[in-house]
Amino acid sequence: MTAASLRHTLDDLARVPEATILEATTAVEDYAKRVGGRITIHRRKKGPRSYPLFAVTKFESDHGKTIRATVFGAPTGFWVWKTTGTRSHDIPARGRGQRFLFWSDLGHPIGFWVRHPGSPGRGRWKQVTRFANTEVPRILSEAVHDFVRKAA
Repeated sequence: MTAASLRHTLDDLARVPEATILEATTAVEDYAKRVGGRITIHRRKKGPRSYPLFAVTKFESDHGKTIRATVFGAPTGFWVWKTTGTRSHDIPARGRGQRFLFWSDLGHPIGFWVRHPGSPGRGRWKQVTRFANTEVPRILSEAVHDFVRKAA
């Protein structure tokens, strides 16, 4: 092995963590988007609006020594609702003379004081973390094995 080929091999090895972390976080983001789906919020006077749930990755580097990638759900509050649910809560009256609004999936009218029973959480973000805990190590080990096969 010549010095030039050794340098080329070491340069390739230095790029493995960055490229692999990008591949792993992209896989987690895609899975979060599939699992999260959409959440519909019923807004006063404007009616329902649907929001997509997705994931975002924040990268931090320690001058080339360490690369840290943090994947988090966005919008955060809606992920919390999908994961842990909501407690029962009061929905106050909206004012005098307002018409009662009904939607097929709302389950109750808006226009007078109601006691909302809350909604169950479906553990969506927990599913994302379980996926990440199994998929990320697999992606990293495959990248190392591929590099070793190419270098040999």
